[in-house]
Amino acid sequence: MIRGIIIMIYGRKIILKPLFEENISKVIEVLKGESSKYLSEKFGANMDEDKLYNYFYNNLTSVKSNNIYFLVLTKSYKTLGYASIENINWVNGNAEYSILISENRLGLGYGSLVGQMIINFCFQELNLIKVYSKICLDNNRLISQLRNKEEYQTINNVVINDKKYSYYYNEVIRPKIL
Repeated sequence: MIRGIIIMIYGRKIILKPLFEENISKVIEVLKGESSKYLSEKFGANMDEDKLYNYFYNNLTSVKSNNIYFLVLTKSYKTLGYASIENINWVNGNAEYSILISENRLGLGYGSLVGQMIINFCFQELNLIKVYSKICLDNNRLISQLRNKEEYQTINNVVINDKKYSYYYNEVIRPKIL
């Protein structure tokens, strides 16, 4: 985890709390849900709890990690999901973000709120120029809700760990201030 960034981000309905070792188990619970299959490119289709724990622990404790992880919480501190800003490239000013909302909270607008909060954080606090996301083409529920699909680039048949992935790719560029 990037050292020195220990802040909570408060939104209208939700809170983004930086992930620490003692909360990794909450993220693993979210990742056990059905929607986590859309993150299989990152975690592997059959990643067990020990490997997931080690993945997060190693990224949280590594000095070289350019990743920030968040628990997504309700205002009453109930876990809604997980969000990350990863592969932060300080030289080029870009990063990738991902969001996973618990199955029982899908379709309630939490993902959109988290996305807005993450993008604002990247531009305003991290001073990045560009952030991007990838949406697995199998994620029909999310894809059906996308506005302006023509703005997304389709990337097909990327092979990772001997498995093919296809996804929508979208870049958000920081607006220029006049």
